Amino acid sequence: MRYFISKWPRRITLGLVVACGVAVLAATNHRASIAQDAVTLDYGAIARQTFTQLLQQAESLVDSSAGPAEPTNHLNISAASTNSSSSPLQPFPHPAMYGGASSSGWPFVGTVDNPLSPSNAPLNTAVINAYAKFPQVILPPTPLSDGRLDIIPAFRASNPAIKVFGYTVGHVTWCPQYNGLNNYPVGYYYRDYWLAVSNGDPSCTPSGNRFLWNQASALWGPANVNLAFREQQPDGTYRYTLAEALAETMYEHAKPSRGFDGIFVDIFCPGVLWAETPTELIDYARAGYGTDNSDSANRTAFDAGWKAGHRRLAERLRELAVADGHSDLPIAANCGQGPAELQPILNGWMRENYPYQNGGSFYTNMLTYPWGYLHQERGFRSPQYNYIFTGSEPTSEPYSAYNQQKMRFGLGSASLGNGYHAFEDVSAAPVNGHYYDWWYDEYGVDLATGQAGNGLRYAGWLGQPQGEAYQMVYPDFTAKPDRLTTNQNFEMSGASPTDIPGWVGAVYSPAVGSVTRDTTTAAEGNASVHLRVDVPHNVYDYMVKIASSQTFAVTAYQQYSVTFWAKASASRYVEIQFASANAAQSLPVTTEWRRYQAVLKPTSSGSTSVQFNVGTIAGDVWVDNVHVQSGVSSVWRRDFDNGIVLLNPSDSVQTVPLEKAFQKIKGTVNPTLNDGSVVSSVTLTPNVSQGIGDGIFLLKVDRAPPAAITDLRVSGGSISFTSGRHRTTILPFGPRYRGGLFAKRISFRSPKRTVYLVAPTAGSNRDEVKLYDNRGRPLATVTPFGQSSRRGLTADVIAQPKNQRVYLAVAGRQRQPTIQLYEVTPQKLIHFSSLGIASLVPRNITLRFMRLFRNEDMLVAAIPQQPPAISVYRLNARQRPARDRSYNTAKLRYDGRRITWR
Repeated sequence: MRYFISKWPRRITLGLVVACGVAVLAATNHRASIAQDAVTLDYGAIARQTFTQLLQQAESLVDSSAGPAEPTNHLNISAASTNSSSSPLQPFPHPAMYGGASSSGWPFVGTVDNPLSPSNAPLNTAVINAYAKFPQVILPPTPLSDGRLDIIPAFRASNPAIKVFGYTVGHVTWCPQYNGLNNYPVGYYYRDYWLAVSNGDPSCTPSGNRFLWNQASALWGPANVNLAFREQQPDGTYRYTLAEALAETMYEHAKPSRGFDGIFVDIFCPGVLWAETPTELIDYARAGYGTDNSDSANRTAFDAGWKAGHRRLAERLRELAVADGHSDLPIAANCGQGPAELQPILNGWMRENYPYQNGGSFYTNMLTYPWGYLHQERGFRSPQYNYIFTGSEPTSEPYSAYNQQKMRFGLGSASLGNGYHAFEDVSAAPVNGHYYDWWYDEYGVDLATGQAGNGLRYAGWLGQPQGEAYQMVYPDFTAKPDRLTTNQNFEMSGASPTDIPGWVGAVYSPAVGSVTRDTTTAAEGNASVHLRVDVPHNVYDYMVKIASSQTFAVTAYQQYSVTFWAKASASRYVEIQFASANAAQSLPVTTEWRRYQAVLKPTSSGSTSVQFNVGTIAGDVWVDNVHVQSGVSSVWRRDFDNGIVLLNPSDSVQTVPLEKAFQKIKGTVNPTLNDGSVVSSVTLTPNVSQGIGDGIFLLKVDRAPPAAITDLRVSGGSISFTSGRHRTTILPFGPRYRGGLFAKRISFRSPKRTVYLVAPTAGSNRDEVKLYDNRGRPLATVTPFGQSSRRGLTADVIAQPKNQRVYLAVAGRQRQPTIQLYEVTPQKLIHFSSLGIASLVPRNITLRFMRLFRNEDMLVAAIPQQPPAISVYRLNARQRPARDRSYNTAKLRYDGRRITWR
């Protein structure tokens, strides 16, 4: 949380300028048509609704006498998206611009190097266009929503897809001077914020316990607003009225009707006791907590009150957005680590001055559970906006080799998730270095030539991600000694499943679970270790663990790699630890067998074991083939439509073998690294100081769209399809699957991509739905009714032109029958609603999308009973999808297998 407040003489108070990075979920372009076995979708260039808005849209019910019409075979849909949870991401990479602005509108108004430019000066078009090259900017409401209402429209005129977030402050205020007087103009954000804290007093003489004081009776430096302020209610409870007032002020000035796409709350710390020093302590008594500052109980009570006020401010912001009809409005914040309790309320958090924060490394900032960047990508509400901010060193040399490496490392780290990266002056003051003019090779590329390009038309060159980030592991177990030599692959058996030679499993109460050798699944060989958590512990992962009984020596501050295979019953995290050497790392584990490598850097030397801890999350984890070596043999990678990103955070040089040829960017800023060559391996420099590793952005050599799919065949439990010269056959549910398959081809035209949706039919022994790419590689798996369900599914798919979506409806034979609704995207299956079906006994549900009510799309569900139970659901109902009781179901016929129109 870096910021400064500068009072400029006579004319302007420079509001608040901070250094923050930004993340946004916005949209790209797709097109859609439906063929007999295929659905094709195109999202284009106009705003569209979120799923929630889609399903709440008010549509008048038209004449129901018209007969049904099947969905047309070819739809050309042109739409684009707002920042919605179901929207495709804005094309990568994601550079962002976090800039300060004076109350007059500088640097967007008047002369860029003169912060005293008059507030009525004309817009500076060059600066506006420089900012608008970035897909997202964060700027304060004063003057964007009160003094200079022409700035945001100017951004949008230059870049219609830009997202502008309103910068607000959680618990710092200052005297509202403007034009040398003690007040901003009426209606200005800075004035209203001060009035909210001062309880309506516009003077510059703070008083009372709405401000936060130190024990020397001065305003407390790190935070001068008492977020712990509370008022007792008649029923004895407390209300955090100041937090609510601040939220109301923030929302009023940064809401969508003022032109903003989201709200960013800086200096929003979940606690402030960490900032106390021996010479500056908070006055807890004056803050409203007890009468004796020496009583530790009052300090503890103040801390609890602060946390309650902190949460209440976030809650109130969300309440106001919902009441205003913007339930999906992005709200993100910054200070320390984003608390888990705010994740259902907020959309993201910031990594500030990366990688120095939180211990100063990729591993601490990105992988620490639960607040690391890659973990929080899965935690906050959708749409998510997570940020990484990197400060240049020094600002005067933005294109030095060191600054370029620092930029690549920050942008590469952000690209492993879906967040945004800002590389700027560390104070985020535009007057320092004109950082809005900095443009690096990696920001924009001409895909036709591979040449770096400076301008909006070259941005987003990587396209969409083809999956989540993963480790590219390439170990050589013969080059360096393996610290483990006993039963690394769990092939040796003991007297019982819990007796595993070379390993010790443990489950500590109150956690409930088991650790056993499992011969039903393995990554290599015939066995693995199975860790099951039935009742998790709410704090400690090691309450369910397995540890090597063999110990080995490690040296402090040297890097060691733990290479292993793992999978889980549901995507989750697993902690890998050197038990006696103060080193641990959490890694995301998927439902498929995959090789992982934890990089551990102990802070003490000695003898230790390696252990796997899983105790805080219920479910199953399997581990196989464990190796421990000195050094690192992996990098982090993410694949995109038009290229890949590789990141080396380790302390050693990494020469990365590539599975095929890739092309380096033809750079203009850094032609030495980005020399345009075609390579089959690349060498990445190590982290040699200050936690900064290296990254590289590579283009695919063959960037042509994939060949058209010429056929799709379903035979028993397999599907096969041809793309160009490639014939692919897969068994989605394995050789032991019994039942038929429901399969659909879905072709996305921009970017060019074809995926396959596969589900088991009713009466089979599996209840999973899977998504594959055109080479048969898995993209996503969902279990609509849980891991234990094995009764088969009924599914149907539709492209809805009115709302630019492809829908999947899934029903199963459950105790309480339900329908699960998903959107199909090029990468994911996104769940958005559940529909309950009234039934006394489990039944197979038949589903069919039909076009009724004069081309209005409906979902029809039928249950085989006497008489058949037929329900009709409108996708455009005012409320959640529910039975349309106005529809005459007698016009529908159901014979136990098919739904037809009479």
